[in-house]
Amino acid sequence: MLKNRIISIISSFLVKVWARQLENKIVEIRNMKIRIFPNVFPPIRTISTDLLLDAIDHFVKAGQKILDLGTGSGVLAIYAAKKGAKVIATDIMKEAVVAAKYNAKINNVKIDVRIGNLFDPVKGIKFDIIVFNPPYFLGEPRDSLDYAIYSGKRYDIIVKFILMLRSYLKKTGFALITLSNLIDERIILSIAERKNITPKIYKQAKGLYNEKITVYLLTPIEG
Repeated sequence: MLKNRIISIISSFLVKVWARQLENKIVEIRNMKIRIFPNVFPPIRTISTDLLLDAIDHFVKAGQKILDLGTGSGVLAIYAAKKGAKVIATDIMKEAVVAAKYNAKINNVKIDVRIGNLFDPVKGIKFDIIVFNPPYFLGEPRDSLDYAIYSGKRYDIIVKFILMLRSYLKKTGFALITLSNLIDERIILSIAERKNITPKIYKQAKGLYNEKITVYLLTPIEG
């Protein structure tokens, strides 16, 4: 636990240094132009982002209704929109909403970007696929970039997402979420299973500090 806490502090520091270095620069990610805004997580060279882009390539089809939770710079939402999906993107941070709207515009795609926490901005709407690249380290965010790193004292953000997920998916819908072996994935996956949501591994990749990041499909079942 102490080791993971130290890793989370180092990761937070590195993210903030990386964000400052890239601030206001335009980077290219899979033929998308993404401007890195101040206080918004930079999605370049991040394994979780790459894995979810692969998942969007595999699962998203034209005409589907997609939700990108915690969109940040908007890279996942823009990628899904380029495949012809109807995309709503949300984020709790005003800076991220501004960034996602700007990046959608320079990539010539239409995305409905809304501000708010988790599902609050999309009440009553059901989706084919929900994409979530969550903050997963234990701890409380203290600034804008921390919201991309810390998930609360008991993985509060991820747990709340799972508890609410079923209400926002169509009958054939599912979610794509990234998790790390540097946290206690068993707690999160067991909560999903208790809520009759089946977790299935789609893809994995190794990162720094012997980290293994996994994209899970979360599919509700009847019961």
